[in-house]
Amino acid sequence: MINLKDCPSLQSAVDAAERFDVIVVPPGDWHCGAARLKSDLVLRLEKGARLIAPERLEAYLPAERLIRCGRSLTHFFLGLSELENVTLEGEGAIELNGHCFWQDYDGLAPQPRLLERGEDGFFKSKLYAPAPYRPVGIWMENCRNIRLRGVTLRNSAAYTVWPVGCEHLEIDRVTIDNDRRGPNTDGLDIDGCRDVLISDCRISGGDDCIAVKSDRALIGDDRPCERIRIRGNILSSYCCGVRLGFEGDNPIRDVLASDNVITDSNVGYDLLSVIPAGRIFGIEHGTPIENAVFTGCVMRNVRQPLKIWSGAVSPEDASRYTGYVRHVHFSDMEIEATDSCFLGGADVSDISLASVNLRVMRDPRVYRGAVPVEMPTLWGRGYMPDPLTVYNVRDLRKICVRVTVERGEP
Repeated sequence: MINLKDCPSLQSAVDAAERFDVIVVPPGDWHCGAARLKSDLVLRLEKGARLIAPERLEAYLPAERLIRCGRSLTHFFLGLSELENVTLEGEGAIELNGHCFWQDYDGLAPQPRLLERGEDGFFKSKLYAPAPYRPVGIWMENCRNIRLRGVTLRNSAAYTVWPVGCEHLEIDRVTIDNDRRGPNTDGLDIDGCRDVLISDCRISGGDDCIAVKSDRALIGDDRPCERIRIRGNILSSYCCGVRLGFEGDNPIRDVLASDNVITDSNVGYDLLSVIPAGRIFGIEHGTPIENAVFTGCVMRNVRQPLKIWSGAVSPEDASRYTGYVRHVHFSDMEIEATDSCFLGGADVSDISLASVNLRVMRDPRVYRGAVPVEMPTLWGRGYMPDPLTVYNVRDLRKICVRVTVERGEP
């Protein structure tokens, strides 16, 4: 066992550790430079311990894969590359100093609830302007048998935990608390990974709480993101509670999300198979998404609780779109929303809803005089009169679905 108080730096403690060693971070504030971890290691943060990340990018370590792909998220605080059997656990916290990487940070306390909405129905709140380059909290690439248990991560500059191409990943009882106005402050970005369990976590931030994606340009091959379980989490986001898709062309499949609570969010469950304008992230054809089950969920104060969007942003890209959304099931949901659900697009099929109670409390002033649209924008903008809007979906089944509108329509 190695105690951090006996080492000049976190990296020196890692370097000194032998196989199956435990590095203990005792109570107190520990200002640390970034570190690369190694296999067969436990990093344990005791109750009252705080690892405090640097305030300058130069003190972080570069993620060469991200730099080669031209990403603006270029560095990391804790890095794992080609490792196995690593555990980060304990009741302590990692303070990531994200505000140091926002150009117009004003120091105002973040609002836990964003109830005020703009004229288009979206949450009305300022997002800080990001610095040109920012660090990731925990970066993992091509790792196996990784466990995050019990720790708290706060105030990330961008993605908080980003595993790419990893297998057998367990994230349990982790708290992520990011500023809701922080740009790209995702909680967990599960990218091209297999056999992942995310359970009993509390995640709040300015972007997706949990993003499941398949970034082929970043991963470097065509492996799918598959066998993902998301259960028993409490999620709150300026963007999405759980998102599948958008970045990447590789398949996303075999996803089970159960017993989650989503509050004060723009979108609850969001499935995006799309070619965006400009081909960002190297997307060429769109993501195939299939075999996804969302069951046992409560949502409150969520603008758009359920969304499936399939297609191309630019009409000239439509002929290249080969992605799809198929075999998706929503069940046992109690939803309080402020706008319409949308299911549809270019290639959406075999969608079912069972035992869904959807209560829509739309403000009639939001869309007064608006012209209805068949299909909203990629980000859900556009007035859809029907609280549950279905467009171009093949084989849709609804069983015991109750939809009520509790405020007048415009």
